[in-house]
Amino acid sequence: MTRRLVALGLLVVVVAVLAGCTGPLGGGPVDRAALAGNQTYDWNTTANTTLTVQRNDLLAVYTVENQSTIPVYTFGRFNDVRPVTPSSVAFRYPNGTVVGPEALNVTRSNSKTLIRLPQPRGQLAMTLPKNGKLVRVPVVVPGSHEVVLPPNTDVQYPLVGRVVPAPNRRFVGPDGRVHLVWHDVSGDRLVVEYYLDRDLVVFGALATAAGLVVVGGLVFFWLQLRRLRERRSEVAWDEDESSSGR
Repeated sequence: MTRRLVALGLLVVVVAVLAGCTGPLGGGPVDRAALAGNQTYDWNTTANTTLTVQRNDLLAVYTVENQSTIPVYTFGRFNDVRPVTPSSVAFRYPNGTVVGPEALNVTRSNSKTLIRLPQPRGQLAMTLPKNGKLVRVPVVVPGSHEVVLPPNTDVQYPLVGRVVPAPNRRFVGPDGRVHLVWHDVSGDRLVVEYYLDRDLVVFGALATAAGLVVVGGLVFFWLQLRRLRERRSEVAWDEDESSSGR
């Protein structure tokens, strides 16, 4: 009886995990309202993938030459693949005509959202969610990549910033924002963890304070050790005088 109850409990847990984390099996169409939106994109990009990081989201523009589908997904805590539903999806034909999600076939599975393009040549743009100051995106279009950081942010100092893989170039554009450029990305993802300029000042102040505490602790330890040695010397001197007096 106990084994049956344990088995039933495990079955309930597995069903709950599958229902709450993976979504319906087999996938299906995506809510068209979730794909809509009013977003302005810069179509005049030089990279195959251009990611403009904003305060609350990420603007992605993909230039495709011979690619009929674009998968949209993210990586979970245990490196598992999870689907992402983008917003403000738009496709730009080579002649400059821009169409919305009504011209795209979008389906969702347990791991990815798949966007089928009207034709294998053009530009696909979308708005993606992001997690705080961390950008972790898969490489879905081969070739060059460019990431534009938000204003007053940077990744230059590795103690507070992180970029994997390391970019081929970093520069400050005419817009005053830091740009990271990769000529080609061989891995399956880009990871950019940036910081605010004011965070660097706070980090420097904390590091200075921590350094002063460490130095103060070392000085205190040295003074205590010196005092202990002096007391031992005094005790040894008293013992020598007592011995000589006898």
